[in-house]
Amino acid sequence: MDYPVTSALIQECTESNLPSTVEVSPALVMSGKKSLTVTLTNLSTNTVCLAPMAILCELHPVEVTAEVLDGLEEENLDITKRI
Repeated sequence: MDYPVTSALIQECTESNLPSTVEVSPALVMSGKKSLTVTLTNLSTNTVCLAPMAILCELHPVEVTAEVLDGLEEENLDITKRI
């Protein structure tokens, strides 16, 4: 099924099958694609096994406004000036 491409926030969820020592890194992504990259962090020194088709996180639709984009562009310009 094809879904429209939209901005979404990846974050942890209560229905997740992840062990308590594994965290999901929040990220802003473009959903509606066939695959998404979810960054997981193992906080322990133990090996962790994940089941196929395990629930990892939630996707929440978000709207990125022009005001936010302008602010990000200004921050990027400031950073490049410092380098």
